[in-house]
Amino acid sequence: MVLNGATCSVVAYEYLPGGDLRKHLTGNAVPLTKQKILEIGQDVASAVEVLWLNRIVHRDIKPANIVDGATNFVLVDVGCARHVDRSNLTLVGHVAGTPGYMSPEQARGRRNLTIHSDIFSFGVTLYELAACRHPFQQNQALIGFMSPAPLSSVRPDLPQVLTGLIDQMLSVVAAQRPSNLAFRFNQLKLI
Repeated sequence: MVLNGATCSVVAYEYLPGGDLRKHLTGNAVPLTKQKILEIGQDVASAVEVLWLNRIVHRDIKPANIVDGATNFVLVDVGCARHVDRSNLTLVGHVAGTPGYMSPEQARGRRNLTIHSDIFSFGVTLYELAACRHPFQQNQALIGFMSPAPLSSVRPDLPQVLTGLIDQMLSVVAAQRPSNLAFRFNQLKLI
């Protein structure tokens, strides 16, 4: 879209009546089932991968930005997004994102973020939804300097391959985080 001679990006969403995933973390929160974690995993991983195919890093994946749609989960709020080949879609000179969910490299203000930064944030989100507790007590200062308790120690009822995948998403080293997440979550539905 062109507005006043400048190219602009516009995002429009359908009405999503299900509410965001914060509702699963308040009050008497109950950890999500394996099936629900896998559904969220596949849907959001697919969205992250499509963004990355278009060279966009979301930079603000958290429970409040995942909405329960009628038939799937939808990643919303691209207000912090950045196209890696263009200027920021947000204010220059600011670290965009939500403390407690930013990858270590994002929190340090690194400009050349990749899909691996979003994978970390998504890992924090999945861990929190699976365990009903934040892996870093929502303290950004701990991220990159400590590892959370393995998810299997908090949710021994979940398959090890699933908890291991989420733990791997939380790797401090970006290159050690998994890729092809949508495919991997889809494969996990078979176990």
